[in-house]
Amino acid sequence: DAGQKLLTTYIMQLLHNPALVLPESLYSAFVEILNADISEAFKAEQLTLPSFSELADSIDEVDPIALLNAIENIQHQIASKLAPMLLKQYQQNIQADYANDGKAIGKRALKNICLSYLTRLNDHQNLVTQQYQSSNNMTDTLATLSCAAKSSHEKLNEMMVDFEGKWQDITLVMDKWFAIQASVNDESIFDNLSKLIAHPLFSLKNPNRARSLIGAFVNSNPRYFHCASGRGYQFLIDQLIKLNDINPQVASRLITPLIQFKSFDQDRQIMIKAKLEQLAKQEVLSKDLKEKLVNGYSKFLEKQSDLSGYILMKNSPSCGMDRIKVYLDNGHSHVKKRAGLFAEALMAKYPNLPVEEEGRLGDAILRENFIQRVFIYARWQKLAAEGFSIKALNDFHAQHKYIFCLLYTSDAADE
Repeated sequence: DAGQKLLTTYIMQLLHNPALVLPESLYSAFVEILNADISEAFKAEQLTLPSFSELADSIDEVDPIALLNAIENIQHQIASKLAPMLLKQYQQNIQADYANDGKAIGKRALKNICLSYLTRLNDHQNLVTQQYQSSNNMTDTLATLSCAAKSSHEKLNEMMVDFEGKWQDITLVMDKWFAIQASVNDESIFDNLSKLIAHPLFSLKNPNRARSLIGAFVNSNPRYFHCASGRGYQFLIDQLIKLNDINPQVASRLITPLIQFKSFDQDRQIMIKAKLEQLAKQEVLSKDLKEKLVNGYSKFLEKQSDLSGYILMKNSPSCGMDRIKVYLDNGHSHVKKRAGLFAEALMAKYPNLPVEEEGRLGDAILRENFIQRVFIYARWQKLAAEGFSIKALNDFHAQHKYIFCLLYTSDAADE
């Protein structure tokens, strides 16, 4: 745990200063781990860097590409500095005969962690083809292909074709093949995804196959899922729309990275919200996806307690204040109308918050009333933050006495 915290600290520093040179003390710590009289499995665990998703979850409004660059930066610096020792450990843990005991599993884990570092360097790309050709177990083979995918190895396509030819009749193994294909770190990924969706062995009706391809792209290929063009988000939305009809339970699992948009920078948040709006516009949105969207909005709103007012968008499936059509399972419009998904979550979370639709603000009286409520609510929030007292409450009431009388004249007359 202490080692992971230390690595996280340096990744955060590299995030803000990519030119940072890692200190000798970090390399010394790695050398001590590699030379320590401890199990290979524990060494492998200590050498493993924090994942992209773990780091992203711990930071608000991070640029995902900058974060990924920081992770790759530290991995490259460690590999460059310790290449001879990593290569030695890699070679020492090669096993001629396959075994499935704890010792053998640990040696494979350490060997493949060393491989993941070494393949960051051009000088050691030959290890990929060597291990693939000599592998006598699925763990080593998949580790090799995963490293090749991350480094865009020149022989990757050749190895993937060979792997498919050997294992195309084994469903679980082909799930791994689709997952590795989706994690390839190359600009051709979107063309490849289109081909994989059309692959004879792929079907959205197969939950495991859908998760293996779409889920792997979303969770294991952050550079292209979060690319600045928004194509990664659009790919996921396109598949979610299809899965909404075919398998909404799978769709509700795959949408998770999008509803965690608060973790990412403002540009990504804007793009993700636009894509979620596209999803919310579907005439028949499954209960599973609807609940996930509402829960996602609710988590976002937990961090918005300082709001003093909110302007919503008329007729928006997510941000409409009311009169939004609800569709039945057969696609026909229901007589019942409701607020948009985000608007509903907002008003449920903060029932006293001044809220209005942008279209209604063209009316001078409604606009003045809304602005007035925002300022009064802001003063109330300030009072609540400073702490209530009898004097403070009396002063607040005195300050707004005539406004209250004006707004609630009809109620006072009824009493």
